[in-house]
Amino acid sequence: MSGIINTTTVQSTTVDSTNLQVSNIKDNTGTNTAMTIDTSGRVNLPVQPAFSMHKGGNASGNAVIVLNAGFNQGNHVNTSTGVFTAPVAGRYFFSAFSIKGNANGSVARLQIRKNGSAVVEARMDESGNYNQASVSIILNLSANDTVDFYNGTSVSFYMEGYYGMCSGYLIG
Repeated sequence: MSGIINTTTVQSTTVDSTNLQVSNIKDNTGTNTAMTIDTSGRVNLPVQPAFSMHKGGNASGNAVIVLNAGFNQGNHVNTSTGVFTAPVAGRYFFSAFSIKGNANGSVARLQIRKNGSAVVEARMDESGNYNQASVSIILNLSANDTVDFYNGTSVSFYMEGYYGMCSGYLIG
């Protein structure tokens, strides 16, 4: 078990037989705070991969939805391609929602894809206009796996933030 706690770098820490009390946990270089615990026990993970983004317009048919506006902690979503790349292996949660525009008689498909293959899909049906759909999934990803959000039909739908958004984060 040697090497778990390097006592030469421990500062302002109280250790007894049952408790370890710290306010900040830094990365292995000692320069970046990886975790903060406040006096109420709330945990903040300031470098945890996370995003909640949208496109500055409609999602075109049969194409990756290029997410280029919103929150992108860690910059793991490429805003030129819309593709998220997992920085580390782990379980990730992804979700998306959208509204199909005035396209009665057509179906729109909002997909979440892993490494280019659809893993889950939400349909905005042909009956009526302005149908809404949402989709979510937990995926086991390896480092450098990719996830994107895809319009699986030729029918466009809204992805402008208020009417459509894509999100994801590392669970652990």
